[in-house]
Amino acid sequence: MYGAERCVCTGATGWICQQPTCDRPILTNPREEVLCASQLTYTCRYAAEGQNCTCDSMRWTCTCPVAAPKPGDACVGGSKCTYDDRSCSCVAGAWMCDPCPPTTPHPGMACSLQVNCSYSGAGSTQTCHCNGTQWSCP
Repeated sequence: MYGAERCVCTGATGWICQQPTCDRPILTNPREEVLCASQLTYTCRYAAEGQNCTCDSMRWTCTCPVAAPKPGDACVGGSKCTYDDRSCSCVAGAWMCDPCPPTTPHPGMACSLQVNCSYSGAGSTQTCHCNGTQWSCP
């Protein structure tokens, strides 16, 4: 590291020195990756979002917040995160969450939304209901 710059030896082209930037990585198209403009590897902390993002091989990779976000909460990168009670994707700087857990919830498992979710498997479909506090799967 030289001042604010970090350097990497690329072998064929020699040394490349750049100053890492922690611009907010925002995914605008869910079919694309979030790119960073650096051949360096470095990590940035986004405390308000509860995420870290690493620029490596010119691509951002971001961690998931510890607690499940609420739909519309701010986020960075193109993270896809799975929690006990929902799956969420970071698109255009905001979390979009599926209110249904990725797998059939256990009866009595905590939940926070009133929703019905259907799960298929073994030739049948089961509908589970969250009453806003816990799941039931009759």
